[in-house]
Amino acid sequence: MAGVWLVFQVVKRLSSKSTVALVVHVDQSKTISFKLWNATAKRWQGIQERLTVDSGDVHGSANEMIRLTLDAEPLAGA
Repeated sequence: MAGVWLVFQVVKRLSSKSTVALVVHVDQSKTISFKLWNATAKRWQGIQERLTVDSGDVHGSANEMIRLTLDAEPLAGA
């Protein structure tokens, strides 16, 4: 995807939940989608939400996290 850079940071545990900061760099306004790698099933799982981002935008914070919802199909073994 031209003009989009993703930087993943350390996964943290916060209030018994796993969280990760995701830094997205874009050169112009873009609508992005997400997928989560399911190592057990060895495949990607879709995330329902899409997010429109622009240069300099900040979405979410430690106090106001953005929730991403896995598609209806459950994780293998869950």
